[in-house]
Amino acid sequence: DICLNYCQSQVALAHQQNNSLAEATFYKLIGGTYYYIPQKENAIAYWKKCIEIAEPNNYYTLLAQCYHNVGVISYEKLDYKLAEKYFIKAIDLSKQNNDTNSATFSLHYRLLATTYDAENMTDKAESIFKEIIAKSRAVKDSANLVESLLFYTNVLKKKNEFEKAILL
Repeated sequence: DICLNYCQSQVALAHQQNNSLAEATFYKLIGGTYYYIPQKENAIAYWKKCIEIAEPNNYYTLLAQCYHNVGVISYEKLDYKLAEKYFIKAIDLSKQNNDTNSATFSLHYRLLATTYDAENMTDKAESIFKEIIAKSRAVKDSANLVESLLFYTNVLKKKNEFEKAILL
């Protein structure tokens, strides 16, 4: 409650001062707070408020974060087409921001691959997982590597490549 009240007061102040970046940022933070309560419908509503402000103002970093977050909830609701749409938007914006070496960028891609796996689009999922795994190994990102390998094994199981899955 303290966090939500503080963020709401900052939204009001930012709006009063015509500070759209601050207003959008606090909407994103409110969405994050609701996500962890969890009140996911409220989270989506606030992330969409952030998107409404961020899109016309080209706040690409905020947009990528909110698209990613809405994609996560869409995935959790088993709305894979909507999740795919939002993950692709987050990926495209991260590319525009030259943010392709970050863990966040890899997470966008990993979740897109996981979405394709959930839709039984194993070839698309496998292609993305292989790319993420190679990149993670190259930059020695062990956390992302382990997570990607783990999710990739699901694809391999679906393709009846059990020996390879066991190795991974």
